[in-house]
Amino acid sequence: ELPSVFALVPYIVVAFVWLSRWEAARPDEWLLLLRDGQLVSQGIGLRAFRGWRDIATKFPAAMQKVRFQTTQVDRDMQGLDVSGYVSWSVNRDGEGPWNAYKYLAMRDKDGDGNVDSDAGAQHVAEMAKAVLRNHIANTSMRDVLTQREALRDKVREVMMQQIKGWGVWVEAVEIADVRICSNSLFQDLQAEYRHRIRRTAEEARLETERGIKESALAHEVRMAKAQAEAETEKRLAAAQQRLRAEREEAELFAAQAEAARARLKMEEEIELARIAKEAQVRQARAMADAAVAKIEKEAEAERLKVLYDAEREMPAATVKRMVMEATVQACEKLPLREVKLNVFGGEAAGAGSWLPGPAGLMHTWEVLNSMKDSAQG
Repeated sequence: ELPSVFALVPYIVVAFVWLSRWEAARPDEWLLLLRDGQLVSQGIGLRAFRGWRDIATKFPAAMQKVRFQTTQVDRDMQGLDVSGYVSWSVNRDGEGPWNAYKYLAMRDKDGDGNVDSDAGAQHVAEMAKAVLRNHIANTSMRDVLTQREALRDKVREVMMQQIKGWGVWVEAVEIADVRICSNSLFQDLQAEYRHRIRRTAEEARLETERGIKESALAHEVRMAKAQAEAETEKRLAAAQQRLRAEREEAELFAAQAEAARARLKMEEEIELARIAKEAQVRQARAMADAAVAKIEKEAEAERLKVLYDAEREMPAATVKRMVMEATVQACEKLPLREVKLNVFGGEAAGAGSWLPGPAGLMHTWEVLNSMKDSAQG
């Protein structure tokens, strides 16, 4: 068994050596695989097999940032102090990583993710200062102070051309501060600026006051207009209210007049009905009175006839007595103070010859009284 274990040792050693030849970079590292001083393979986070003749090296892929400051006179011979920073990274194209490793000392021997030396960053900063000084020397101070975006774009463009073989990609150039070296010149420039700012502020204040006054006047106009409209609406509402009241009063008066006409018409109809009823009553009463009078007359005639018949059959003395009594009764009913009876003819005529006279007179008086009562009713 022991010899068989020793037989496996060469295989184990070969496997260990083979595995140890594999090189792997972290996701934030460049891996360069070189053979005889020539680049074989490169990449960030790359895993590659290192042959017997190959050399593998790693360096950080993080973006670098370096500050710079320079002093330069412009084309008008006015001194300017300019500071800023350059953000750069390794150029991915072609042999950019290999050139950056060669020329900018991009080494990380301790493996902390940072470049051990800042020599490469200083080279980039010096190049930025050189390009910036050259641009300031051909530019006016006003353009440098006011057109920083154009200044930084120009510096970046020139730097990309100058360091093309360094394996560097300039991400951004920022101008942080620009100062005038001459204090008196700075004060003079500031004086002009202050005067302009003061004038602008005064104009803004006057414009604000004018706007406030215009707003106040416009507000007063709106208020006066609103008040006038309110007064007009108030008067219009009052007039409409009066018109409605007058219309309602007229309608009420018309209704009252209509009710009065209806009442008068009803009273007239009632009065006409009453008069017609009274006429009917009078007519019925007259007819009844006439009928009663006729009946009484007929009864009286019948009574007289009976009396006459009885008289003819009675003795003469009895008839005379009855005639006298009837005559006395008839005369008592008449409105007469004195009554004289004259009898003509002989005794043979008898008392019955003058009895119809008082009796007829009595009947005539009763008829007159009945007509008088009907007229009063």
